[in-house]
Amino acid sequence: MSDPMGRNGLRRHEVKTVVQRVNGTKVDSFSNLYEQYRGKIGENGYFYAYFDHTMREGSWPQIGVLLKEEPVSFLCELRVFDEIGELYLYRDENGLFSGRFREDSERVDSGDEDVTVIEAVQALREKEMGVLVRGYVGYNPAGQASYIDARFVKRCEVR
Repeated sequence: MSDPMGRNGLRRHEVKTVVQRVNGTKVDSFSNLYEQYRGKIGENGYFYAYFDHTMREGSWPQIGVLLKEEPVSFLCELRVFDEIGELYLYRDENGLFSGRFREDSERVDSGDEDVTVIEAVQALREKEMGVLVRGYVGYNPAGQASYIDARFVKRCEVR
């Protein structure tokens, strides 16, 4: 990631990526969720948890402590991320969680998919901090490009 952002605030490059789907999973506690995914998201990871009534954020290793008072049943969406990957979960109509885990690499591994990505910094609630968002570009049969996925990469300053 040594290429700087362009004058338009965007950065385009290629990454290798692997996606694992998560379908109809029960989440009984945030501590258990951490134990399940601790090897995939590093200790420097961060989370954004969107509940029916509020939004919470914090350090990934502290998710069990920081969200101890929040009922899992009120969780709508969760993004846990670091520079390598992101776990994205959403509550489905049955109260279970579905989504995906996406892992990126700029190294060549067999089985990884080569994808063009566009990166931009998105401002959050506090105007001085934002999150680097990576959009994944796909092509339809006619060759027309569109975004097929997006993930949070890291927290950063908004310039």
